[in-house]
Amino acid sequence: MNVKIYQIYYLKEQLSRLDTAFTPYDNINPPYSAEESNKLREWPILRTYGLQRAEQDNADIWGFVSYKWDEKTNIPGQKFVDFIKANPDNDVWFMEPHYKPFSPFMNSWVQGDIFHPDISKMANAFLKANNISVDIAKVPMPLCYYNFFAGTRKFWITFFDFIDNMILFAKNNSDFHKAIFETGANHGNDKTVPYFIFLVERMFPTAITLAGLNYIGLKYHTNDFLIETNHLISVVNKIYTINPL
Repeated sequence: MNVKIYQIYYLKEQLSRLDTAFTPYDNINPPYSAEESNKLREWPILRTYGLQRAEQDNADIWGFVSYKWDEKTNIPGQKFVDFIKANPDNDVWFMEPHYKPFSPFMNSWVQGDIFHPDISKMANAFLKANNISVDIAKVPMPLCYYNFFAGTRKFWITFFDFIDNMILFAKNNSDFHKAIFETGANHGNDKTVPYFIFLVERMFPTAITLAGLNYIGLKYHTNDFLIETNHLISVVNKIYTINPL
């Protein structure tokens, strides 16, 4: 089993932060424009150039992670690689955030609607156009944030099909195009990052759920959502009009 986890860096000073269990992926001078980089973020790597690299390396399972892996997961990269090899009968392996005292989100679309308003509505519009009639904010899915996953070719082709169809839908629907490519999603203090990459991030668990792929998650502790629990639950309840816990 040839497992390749590529760790993307775009500045030389980031080299010292890379995990030795991963394969460095040089993106200092990307083969696409700055405009594409802002619009599509890391998608060209996953879809085109990374796929070519994985094929060149004869990878059976591959994935792409940020140079911030260590600070976001606090888990050595080798542990993730060993986890994949110890659980071979799957299509997808991912890092699953472990919340205490419990997970406040049914899926990442619920979380997305809190931080990126109406993102689930955008996704539902795309899915409906592809004859998938579900309300994805109400579908239980595995939690996964960032590109902390790896998969077989079967997974990657499935995932590519979802995103390719979403891009095609945007080309043929001006309102959807404006919503995902021309509207800032309020990423931290940066309101210039388009919704597209946040949709891609959440289409990962959506694709593996709707396609019925076999998956397994390695739990890790995250500090990304240090929000007082009662307040968070009240916000979720308000949005989805469910009974208070």
